[in-house]
Amino acid sequence: MESYESGDQRAEEGAFFFTKFTSESDRSDTVQLGNFYNFKFFDVNAHLATAQSGLNWQVIRYADVLLDFAEVTNELGGPTLEALEAVNQIRGERVFLNLLV
Repeated sequence: MESYESGDQRAEEGAFFFTKFTSESDRSDTVQLGNFYNFKFFDVNAHLATAQSGLNWQVIRYADVLLDFAEVTNELGGPTLEALEAVNQIRGERVFLNLLV
């Protein structure tokens, strides 16, 4: 946030980030949240009225990224050291099994 120049509209509250919101117990009271939060994934109507959100979040786990990388690398050039290392990162952390490299 500090990288924005003074007067830049992207740094204004609610443009991309928010730092405060209404108190759950008293909607006329504003609460400072203590950090910057991404406004893109914040559904004001769900918090204030409906308790239901129509926003869809796409969550990509790092393990999925590694597996996609390994699969593409393998398809393009056969089993490579990079592909095996990507799979080993997941296997080593999860079940302490590694493929032979």
